Amino acid sequence: LNAWSGEIVALVSQPSFDPNTLDEDWQALVADERQPFFNRALQGRYQLGGAMYTLLLAQAIASDFDLKRAFADAGAPIRFADGMRLACVLPPPRADLTLPEAYAYGCPAPFQSYFLAAPQPSLASILAPYRFDKPIALAGFPQPEGLDPSAAANRAEDEAAIIRAALGQGSATATPLHLALIMAAIATDGSAPGPAIQAATRPPSADQWHPTARDSTRIPMLSAETAAKLGAVLRQAWSVIMGASSSSFGAGGAQVARSQAGESAQIWLNGYYADSDGSIFAFIVLLEGRDQPSSVIALSRVLIEALAQQS
Repeated sequence: LNAWSGEIVALVSQPSFDPNTLDEDWQALVADERQPFFNRALQGRYQLGGAMYTLLLAQAIASDFDLKRAFADAGAPIRFADGMRLACVLPPPRADLTLPEAYAYGCPAPFQSYFLAAPQPSLASILAPYRFDKPIALAGFPQPEGLDPSAAANRAEDEAAIIRAALGQGSATATPLHLALIMAAIATDGSAPGPAIQAATRPPSADQWHPTARDSTRIPMLSAETAAKLGAVLRQAWSVIMGASSSSFGAGGAQVARSQAGESAQIWLNGYYADSDGSIFAFIVLLEGRDQPSSVIALSRVLIEALAQQS
């Protein structure tokens, strides 16, 4: 989506269906366990997983935390009593990492250490600016259910539940669209646009198109200063993800993240692309049920090439 205007440039949910053959395919589509009628981009609610590290980093920046501080054993996995294991998405280059470096490699241990270091605000207060209690939806589509702020873990709960929630494996969930709007806020001035997909309408009996009225009010999420600093961290992570070829994809930032879902996992690529003409696009790529970081990175290359042509 356009990070300034909220205009959605592309919205894809797979598996999908061909509306031209809907009658013929109806019985097979209804019986398909993959739910092709379910729009994952707008209706899918996914645990944040490593996307929560973005919010923790924003909080660290806003509180003037020393981002040059290194955490020992940064690549060590975190294990919970029920068997859940959280580990780095990409292999880290060394044992000690700063928070921005841990973010680039998707390593949870430094974020656990940061969150548990006193003094810290409650998890609910970290989540509050991003509207998870009142999800931002697209007009004309079902409104996702919001997060009950009281359900967010706080320090009165069991420490394992606190850590799990702080690392994105608690009650906080989001649609891919909502995460794209958070990326739009980071890429611009700290506020998110209202999303829009309809540019104009025309009745069948008329020749003239009528532009659709849009609410231009932006949704504040973080300060402009915090957004600029967080955007710089995303650009560093982008260089790690893309390697030597990062310079050929314009100025942008992205994060590869993992969220666990029972026996399977989701892999996210959350970021933005800024072209030389001033255009800024926020994007989310989600691979559902496949723990394949290399696949989502390959998809991102195709996406960025398409965005470069669009702008």
